[in-house]
Amino acid sequence: MSLYMRKQQPDKVAPLVQEMKQRELPLDSFSYNIWMQSYASLNDIEGVERVVEEMQSQDEDKCDWSTYSNLASIYVKAQLFEKAELALKMSEKMMIPLKQRRTYHFLITLYANTCNLGEVKRVWESLKLAFPETNNMSYILMLQALCKLKDVEGLKECFEEWQSNCSSYDMRLATVVIRAYLSQNMHEEAVLIFKDATKRSKGPFFKAREMFMVYYLDARNVDLAIGYLEGAISENKNEEWHPSPETISAFLKYFEETKDVYSAENFCKILKRLNCLSSNEYCLLLKVYMAAGELLPEIHQRLKEDNIEISPELEQLLERVSSGRL
Repeated sequence: MSLYMRKQQPDKVAPLVQEMKQRELPLDSFSYNIWMQSYASLNDIEGVERVVEEMQSQDEDKCDWSTYSNLASIYVKAQLFEKAELALKMSEKMMIPLKQRRTYHFLITLYANTCNLGEVKRVWESLKLAFPETNNMSYILMLQALCKLKDVEGLKECFEEWQSNCSSYDMRLATVVIRAYLSQNMHEEAVLIFKDATKRSKGPFFKAREMFMVYYLDARNVDLAIGYLEGAISENKNEEWHPSPETISAFLKYFEETKDVYSAENFCKILKRLNCLSSNEYCLLLKVYMAAGELLPEIHQRLKEDNIEISPELEQLLERVSSGRL
């Protein structure tokens, strides 16, 4: 059953369940949960609910907190938030007493997924009562939940609370806040957080810098984006950083829109130094040239020198170039 799910063949799980029943092999909680997930993968919510009903009727002991948490996750993906909250309440009821941090973390994340800010804050307060020395991971998950729910004031308050109590500055928390501020176009506030973090933390700051790169490219301010790129390059002492595909795509698509072949080539030189040139980057570079109505010089020789494996997309672009269909 697990193999079929990994092979993305969920429709083959139910026949196996029937075979188990014919052979009088009892289904355990794990089997039931896979069966539920198979129906969820097929967008068959009624099928999921039939499995839960069978579990309840056959052996209610098999319906533990994980069953209802899985059910809640399935409802969330289907955007059935009211049903998701009912399932979460059942899951939380079975978790009592809550003795582990990860249980609270799990509830905060799932209640955030149901868009219920009130429940997120209720569980958060319960966590702090149960664990007065609230650790960085708990704060990270809470900040992520507040970011998801776009509660900027709550996020600011939570971050300031952490800053006043933390024994060691964790850049991961600052990164969550920067992402939240940039998503709300609060770039000045995000810059202040970043500057303060660079004074209080040893980093690394790559993720935050990339967030600023993408944000400023979207805002059509390429100079500021390049400034953060240069900062990342100067920080990259041991070649530990490679720009994400999202960042690379944001730069090259900007150069495509502005038909800036010169800047695109300079950017690709940086990628080459960082060992980040692949078929995908050459596709994006070709599109910059095509947008500018120019030919990329010695393209085949460059591909050979850079040991680029030609993808189907790149092959199609090369055919367009060779036929003159820019």
